[in-house]
Parts: sequence; structure tokens; C-alpha cells
Amino acid sequence: MWGTRPEDWKLVCDRTSGAFHDRRLIDIVRWIASAAQKTPPPKSDQDGLDACLCLLVALYLAERKDCLMVGDLHTGYIVVPYGDGLHDEQLEARCKEIDYVPSEWVRKFKMDSCRITGRPEGILD
Repeated sequence: MWGTRPEDWKLVCDRTSGAFHDRRLIDIVRWIASAAQKTPPPKSDQDGLDACLCLLVALYLAERKDCLMVGDLHTGYIVVPYGDGLHDEQLEARCKEIDYVPSEWVRKFKMDSCRITGRPEGILD
């Protein structure tokens, strides 16, 4: 999943680690620092970093921070935490490189507050 470039692995590890450091989740920061040293990363570390990214996306959404949807509903997508450099420099440049329209492939969003005040009629009647 992480390609063959060690610098990509280290970049994702560094950014992810920084976000957890800001939240004072030091055990996760230490694990990511250890995983970042392994190039190429073993599958178990790739899976571990994927889990960390899922947790980070959940935290961003709960905190109503911006996230990016990369891909589309028809072919598949991934949600990642938003970062100016990630969006502008990397994803948009990569879209142009592979002949995708960035505005159709990379979208910034965040969750709005949503309250369920009652259940619709017919549900669980």
C-alpha cells in the first residue's frame, strides 16, 4: 500500500505521529517512531499505521475538523485528515500527474453537528 518509496512511508509516519503528539497520546507516538525506522515496512506495521490513521480520522471527525475524501463513490475512496501541504502539494499534483481532475477526485469536508430528536414513523414499531 505504501509504495516503494521510503520517503513516503516516513512522511506519513511523521505527520501521523505529530497529530497524536498534539493530543498527548505518547504511546502511539512511540510506536509510530519505531515503525518509521523500518524500510521497507513489514505488513504488520503498515496495518498498524492504517489503524492509527483510522483513529486519527475518527478524532478529526468528532472534533469537526476538516478531512479529505480522496477518490469517488463509484470506484472507491479513502478519508484522511486534512492538511494544507497534503491537499495542495501532494494530492492535487498527483491527480494531475495521472490525468485526474483534482476537484473531482479530492474533496475537503467535515462533519456537521447532527442530532436525532426522534425516530421516523414505521421504524421499530
